[in-house]
Amino acid sequence: MMPVKPLRYYRDKYIRNQPSAFCIGCGDGTILNCFVRAIDELEIPVDKILCVSGIGCAAWIPSPNFNGDTLHTTHGRALAFATGAKAFNGDLT
Repeated sequence: MMPVKPLRYYRDKYIRNQPSAFCIGCGDGTILNCFVRAIDELEIPVDKILCVSGIGCAAWIPSPNFNGDTLHTTHGRALAFATGAKAFNGDLT
């Protein structure tokens, strides 16, 4: 079993230092927490990640919070943007 790292470790390494955009009681913060823990466990460098999202609350999980490259796109076009980004830079995860 892997040792548990304190929440502050993940926050300092992967989350931008700004007020949260999530509503009180929203589960999106939990999803973001799981996302950054998975990145850390898989040892994926942040500079190899591009988070692409559309609109709506779920799109806010990476966009203003993740301390890496994010692309907040138009409605229904996230997959097209992500495909183009990956085609341009094959090193992205």
